[in-house]
Amino acid sequence: MKNNIYISLIGFFFILGITKSHSQLNANTIGDAVSLGGNCYRITEDILWQAGGVWYDNPIDFANDFTIYYKNNFGTKDTDGADGMALVFKMTSSAVIGASGAGIGYEGIANSLVVEFDTYQNTGVYSDPWHDHIAILENGIAHHSSGSNLAGPVQPTSTLTDIEDGVDHNVKIVWTAATQTFEVFFDCELRLTLTQDIKNTIFGGDSSVFFGFVGSTGGLSNLHQVCFNRISFIDNLVLQDQTICEGESRLNILESF
Repeated sequence: MKNNIYISLIGFFFILGITKSHSQLNANTIGDAVSLGGNCYRITEDILWQAGGVWYDNPIDFANDFTIYYKNNFGTKDTDGADGMALVFKMTSSAVIGASGAGIGYEGIANSLVVEFDTYQNTGVYSDPWHDHIAILENGIAHHSSGSNLAGPVQPTSTLTDIEDGVDHNVKIVWTAATQTFEVFFDCELRLTLTQDIKNTIFGGDSSVFFGFVGSTGGLSNLHQVCFNRISFIDNLVLQDQTICEGESRLNILESF
């Protein structure tokens, strides 16, 4: 696995005098989700049949590049743990939750792009693989055998099949508008790439798309938490120590601010 280098970007940017702050991240929780402070949220407790979400009213335009860094913690229970979390982009800023259990809190959210982190194998119509997995789906359809499954499912990294290990896992989402590529990195490893005109094919050309995190438990449970590192289009948001992966540089981070 690639080595991670941890630096405190908060202190780093203050030393350099970089204090841009013309926008702010505005969050709304729903269901069982609660704020833990520092832009961290517990999406579910380790309790059966919970569902929660945190949604933001900051619009994203897929005509422009963006990068999102955050951390997910999926709890500590493996074979008896469930169900996972998802990053969801949709056309309204309203806080919503989809179906719990196998639906991971996003199933049924229409006109959506979903990055799913699934920690329980649901067979049948869901067609889940045996390992924890990542997939990109659209329109709130959680079935990997359907046409709405755009990429994946794949195991979290080339060596890791279980992410219910109590560890904070780093996620990076990169959208490059010029090439219309959507990339998902997990613990510094590129796992999925989708090439698609997302703005027009999923969001009907809408320039204001909104995002949030959802998660759920069902007949089995786990703790689910999310914390932000950085979002490129919110200039003053650097709330956690940033993970710089091999091949990245401080200059790259500065240029995105």
